Amino acid sequence: MVFSEVIQTCPQEAQKIGMVVLKELNCSCPERYYYIRPCQPIGSEVFHSHKIKQVYCYVKVLKNMFNIDNINMYLLKKILRKPLLLSLDVLPFGRLLYSILSLPDIKPKFQHRIDYAKWEKTFALSTYVIPFKKGPSPAAKS
Repeated sequence: MVFSEVIQTCPQEAQKIGMVVLKELNCSCPERYYYIRPCQPIGSEVFHSHKIKQVYCYVKVLKNMFNIDNINMYLLKKILRKPLLLSLDVLPFGRLLYSILSLPDIKPKFQHRIDYAKWEKTFALSTYVIPFKKGPSPAAKS
């Protein structure tokens, strides 16, 4: 019965949905619940280069390490696919990582844990070390 209600709200013939995603709801119910949503493929190659993919992995690790919940990894992928980053790809990896973590969409989420001023000063040393700010450990929150 719910399925017929959803069919009625779909767009007209001229606006067909080409692909859908079937997702399982993550709840503590004994039954399995699913939902279907329209989707659009990102593309066969998610990232423009191997270095951009490495940056994505670094951000993912930092997100988990600092227990930062307000970063959507899907949106991060969309940010990392922007044409602006093609010009940054020629930078050394440490500078590229700094540049991406300094983007206006990303920096506010990390600036309470990363010392950006100190990090920028270390570029003369050609190091990939990210200086963290001192503070309570993420485990201390619980």
